[in-house]
Amino acid sequence: MTAAAKQSDSNVLPRRRKRWLPRIGLLIGSLLIAAVLADVTVRMFGLGPPAYEPRRYEPDGRVPFAQIPNGPITYQPNARFASVYDDRVAPPYTGGRVEYAINSFGFRGPEIAIEKKPGITRIACLGDSFTFGEGVREDSVWPRSLEEKLNDEVLLNEHGFGKPPDTTYEVLNCGVQGHGTIDEFLYYRMHVSQFKPDIVILGFFLNDVMEGRETLRQNEEWTKAREVSAFARWSRIAEILERRQIAAELQADYFAAIRTSFESPRWELSKRAMTDLKSLTTANGQRLIVVVWPVLWKLDSGYPFEDVHHKITAFCKDGEIECVDLLDTFRGSSDYKFWVHPTDHHPNGLAHGSAAYSLFKHFAAK
Repeated sequence: MTAAAKQSDSNVLPRRRKRWLPRIGLLIGSLLIAAVLADVTVRMFGLGPPAYEPRRYEPDGRVPFAQIPNGPITYQPNARFASVYDDRVAPPYTGGRVEYAINSFGFRGPEIAIEKKPGITRIACLGDSFTFGEGVREDSVWPRSLEEKLNDEVLLNEHGFGKPPDTTYEVLNCGVQGHGTIDEFLYYRMHVSQFKPDIVILGFFLNDVMEGRETLRQNEEWTKAREVSAFARWSRIAEILERRQIAAELQADYFAAIRTSFESPRWELSKRAMTDLKSLTTANGQRLIVVVWPVLWKLDSGYPFEDVHHKITAFCKDGEIECVDLLDTFRGSSDYKFWVHPTDHHPNGLAHGSAAYSLFKHFAAK
């Protein structure tokens, strides 16, 4: 190439840059303006999910637990406390305040006598927050709903359930938030057995195999307030994306913890606890039923824990433990309609009612 040609090329490049630089600047400016307009539109019309305040406990920000000496936690006798939710929600979600009344024996619900009256068939429901009914009013929790159904003569006749004459079912809600399967066995042996139930129902949720410390850690992670980045505080779109990322990471961590627990020695200990509970209730002349709650996620397709349910039900079958798996009760439904609140994926009143009806049908079929 001649010196003249090289000089010509060197003159062309600056001219091309001069033509393209304004175009690139215009494109970047247009994109920035479009992003600002989009953000203003999202903010102006309230698009995207609201940033709900996390659930809190009142009156003093904690659950009024008590410790059984050398045993599991229970509730302080006659305690009163509440969960308070962001009320900017529509049905079927819980909004506002849900109060909990604990009786003198540490159970949620009305006062009871230790000794059963004649004609009473007593059912004791062990479990965690899914049995206790976190975020659900007392008249809607599944133990209370089951009691109503078992005493409903019209419903009994419709299902051909032959209840003995002059018999009344009394269902005790012995669920304690944070309990796992090992805690529930100890709770029955050290406290609940004195009430001499005729039937014991063990509510089993998939996180019940995890250590109590891990369960509490997970709960704290889900409910604590989350700060977003400075950019997300300025941009509503960035805030939506960032909060979705936080939720996805929390969920992935939670699901991994559940799956890991079933591959750990804790699963062996949990199986031993259920086997011991079966032996103890049988020795006491009581019927034991294990009720398995699913994770309320992707119930319509792609449910992530089919294999875990199979593991639990197969164990119960091998151990001759009566088992009701609620996965089929909820399968095919939209998961969110069973949530207490967008910030709390515990089962709501609708879910508790569905579980109680499935249990009622199980009783009727027997």
